[in-house]
Amino acid sequence: QDGVRAHGDRAVALLDGVVAVASRRDGMRFEALDYAVQNVEVRGAGRDGFAFLGKRYRVQAARATGSHRYGYSVLGGDGIIGAPGAGAVAEGSGMAGFWVMGMGLQLLDCVATGGMKDGLHLMGMHFEVRGCTASGNAGTGITGDGMGWRFSGNQADDNGVHGITVEGMDVIDEGGNRGSGNRGVGLHVPVAQCVIGDRVCRP
Repeated sequence: QDGVRAHGDRAVALLDGVVAVASRRDGMRFEALDYAVQNVEVRGAGRDGFAFLGKRYRVQAARATGSHRYGYSVLGGDGIIGAPGAGAVAEGSGMAGFWVMGMGLQLLDCVATGGMKDGLHLMGMHFEVRGCTASGNAGTGITGDGMGWRFSGNQADDNGVHGITVEGMDVIDEGGNRGSGNRGVGLHVPVAQCVIGDRVCRP
């Protein structure tokens, strides 16, 4: 079913340097506490490339290609997906590249390209999204609704609907976010290239 599966608070501490190919369900699925995943790749997962659940996990240098649903399904709290220079990549996902729900999550240097729906779809509280790129997805590049979010240095280009459009209470644009070439397919309102907290992104 799954390429790699860890279930239980102490089921895994570290997974390093593993490739999972053509798993029937998820490429790698983790339901644990205090674990790290790095230098990993999933190709052609039947459902999600990576499924991260639990708390206090750290993920870097990870790539999901051709996942049938989400490249990354991220839930739980206090997790970090990506790192400067060692981000998380989702290519050609059947739905969203990153589907993220929880509290206290960070996405750093993440990349979502060529997905059939949104690049990043976010729901939750106290997120940080920094240095992420969403391009060529059929839906919106980066979207969601939450509270206590911080955004900086993100880019969304050439997506089918909007570029960056996130809203909610205390959703803060810290600068360097931008969008261009997003097409607004199927919309009856103007396309939003980059809007954070109901305001056009600042330089």
